[in-house]
This record gives sequence, C-alpha cells and structure tokens, in this order.
Amino acid sequence: MEAVLRDVTAADLAAVLTINEAQVPKVARIPIERVQWFTQHAHTFRVAVLDEQIVGFLIALTPEAAYDSIHFGWFRKQYDRFLYVDRIALAAAAQQRGIGRRLYGDLAAVARREGHERITAEVNIDPPNDASLAFHRTLGFTEVGTQDASGGKRVVLLAQPIQ
Repeated sequence: MEAVLRDVTAADLAAVLTINEAQVPKVARIPIERVQWFTQHAHTFRVAVLDEQIVGFLIALTPEAAYDSIHFGWFRKQYDRFLYVDRIALAAAAQQRGIGRRLYGDLAAVARREGHERITAEVNIDPPNDASLAFHRTLGFTEVGTQDASGGKRVVLLAQPIQ
C-alpha cells in the first residue's frame, strides 16, 4: 500500500510531534506552539498517511514568511524565489519506503508550478545525519554553505534547483 499525501489538520499535530521527537537529534525539537504556528504560516505542511496513521511530514516556507530561523535567514539573504524545508521527518517504520522522496516530489511540483527557483534545506553535520545528507544528495541537492547552530550543532545548507 502506498502512503497518501495530504495537508495537515489540527487532529494530526500530536502525531507530528511524536514523529519529530522520535527523530531528535536528526531534527530539532519543536514545541507544540511552533507546530501550531506552522499550520497558519507555512506555505506547505503535508503529512504522509499509511494505514490510517500519520507516518511522516514536511514543512516548507517561502521567503516572505516571518520566521526567525537563522538557517532560513541565511537562505533569504542568498535567494529570492525558493521554498525552504524547515523539516521533514518520517516514523522509523516508514523510512526506506519512498515516502520522503514522494514528499519532496510533491513539493517540487508546487515549486515548479509557482515559479520558485529552488528548494532549500539544512542537514545536521554535527551531530552527523549521514543518512539524510545522502538522501538529499540523491534528490539533486548540493552544498551551498555551512552554518553553526544553537547548542554547538553545525549544519550543511543545501539547495536543489527546480527545472
């Protein structure tokens, strides 16, 4: 059975938080207030549903968003037309099933349709998230910078051109 992709609903937020928390430190912790903020301000907040369970999600913003992430700010200074993936996370049982690739493909279709020039994201390199970095590279993301983050973390900044 293939996962269904759809927009997030308020009823999905507990599952989103559970998936996110299970993936820390690959992704940063996020309070419920920020998740709720994303439901109102994100350009894209999609969930993947498999067997009636939320198994993953992707959150993306446009440069116009009033968002205080230092990584988002870096991309906003570099590029005009982009979609910034704040986070993508999958439940462990949903990994290696093509769901992350489908979430990104869904976002790329939107980016193409709306005239965005690229999709951007960051991946932890300290602590390392080698699987995510390899995954992003298979999608055509390339390194465009590095940046220190809070708590002694370091990230690689990535961009994928939209064709």
